Amino acid sequence: MVLEESLPLETVGIIVIFSLILSLLLKRLGQNAVLGFILAGFLLGPFALNFLRPDDLLVKVFAELGLFVLLFYLGIELSFKEFLKAGVPTFSLAIADMIALGVIGFVISYIAGFSLLFSLAVAVMLFSHSSAIVGKFILDKG
Repeated sequence: MVLEESLPLETVGIIVIFSLILSLLLKRLGQNAVLGFILAGFLLGPFALNFLRPDDLLVKVFAELGLFVLLFYLGIELSFKEFLKAGVPTFSLAIADMIALGVIGFVISYIAGFSLLFSLAVAVMLFSHSSAIVGKFILDKG
């Protein structure tokens, strides 16, 4: 499905409904709703249903919007005082998570045959975005 300059309402509806159903299902199974959105993207993408491709305009719009909403939500919910109160263990865990995801992303990309520079870019992206997702998990678990 190629999306040119317009965003068909049916396509947006399919993506939103599919994502909401998966996130609610996973939430009901005791998982985080964020996993439902990630799974929806995987299933609608070229690896499963091939409904969307990474170069589609709609995918880029949803990616930017999703990141914006997640970071905005975290900014509203997180308190710097509570973060400081959580102490060194929480900070250490967050740093360890970010480093581990960056290293794993780099290794997988490099083994898959991508260049050193591309693999480093993947590592940096995972390093920087993993903290937002971990923050959402922590907020949901209280």
